[in-house]
Amino acid sequence: MLLQSDATELAADGHDVAHLTFAIVDEHGFRVPNAENEVTFTVDGPVNLLGIDNGRIAGAVDYQDNRCDAYRGRGLAIVRSQRHAGAATISAAADGLEPAQITLMVK
Repeated sequence: MLLQSDATELAADGHDVAHLTFAIVDEHGFRVPNAENEVTFTVDGPVNLLGIDNGRIAGAVDYQDNRCDAYRGRGLAIVRSQRHAGAATISAAADGLEPAQITLMVK
């Protein structure tokens, strides 16, 4: 699995957000377009998981859950900073896949 963020640092203001994209990839790093694995997110540190989505138009998604099925091998999670500084680690895991994690600095 691949997890990427549009930011590496967030302001410790309780408002700053980062968009994390996740992708189910093969052993060569290419996205698997028919993958629909359920991905579970865990957060450790001064951020909150604000929402998740997979882009699928049909079907219901609980945007504030910590689990989301991949759609066409990908999806999105949004985290928001808290009001104190520190390192925040966001992890994504799915059965049968190598987990992925990313660390953001909240300053």
